[in-house]
Amino acid sequence: MADGRRYGSKLGIAALRTAFSSVGVFCATEPERFPAGLLPILPIDHIALPVEWANITSVVAAWPADKANLSDHSGMVVEVAV
Repeated sequence: MADGRRYGSKLGIAALRTAFSSVGVFCATEPERFPAGLLPILPIDHIALPVEWANITSVVAAWPADKANLSDHSGMVVEVAV
């Protein structure tokens, strides 16, 4: 969901955004919404939520991958303040 330089492609990312929009969801963890400094690199896994929640949703915590103990993927907590 970034710019296609690290993973994915610009065309693929655009297709995902179009598909998300067509079913009424948004990516809560895309780079533009992800707080700087929470992870050493942006995540490759993402969370999609209803578009109606976009203004009440934020990434509140994240931790880097720790393959030896848990996973080779980072983790994230997304808060929906209803």
